[in-house]
Amino acid sequence: MKHPEFPLIDELIYLNHAAVGPWPKRTGAAVIKFAEQNTRYGSHFYLDWLNKEAELRTQLQALLNAPSPDDIALVKNTSEALSFVAYGLTWQSGDNIVSSNEESLPTDCRGNPWPIKAWNFDRPTYTAPIPPKMLYLRWSMATRAY
Repeated sequence: MKHPEFPLIDELIYLNHAAVGPWPKRTGAAVIKFAEQNTRYGSHFYLDWLNKEAELRTQLQALLNAPSPDDIALVKNTSEALSFVAYGLTWQSGDNIVSSNEESLPTDCRGNPWPIKAWNFDRPTYTAPIPPKMLYLRWSMATRAY
């Protein structure tokens, strides 16, 4: 299935699973615009870039119903966000890490902070099977909350 925002070549069918995937057309255009401005004008448009970031934080605040745009963290990727969470928690000896077996977290420590934090307290990480019906219920409950 093709979409104008994802102008992939005809020979390619991409079934994205929320990992590394093709960018939407508008994302590519925004990155090209930023790179062109930075290449040709250096920091001349820096205040515009900061204003665009503030606009994005405000849009995300509304989308997520966050108390303030200052509560929105913009990070490079999911791994970086998970690292912030893992290292930002106050861990105690005896704490365990339990994750769904549906998650795609790696089980070794390359780029994954959870095993490292667990090993600091000599605790393993656990995965638990979650039936598909439960995943649906969690999602529907989350969407009703907003």
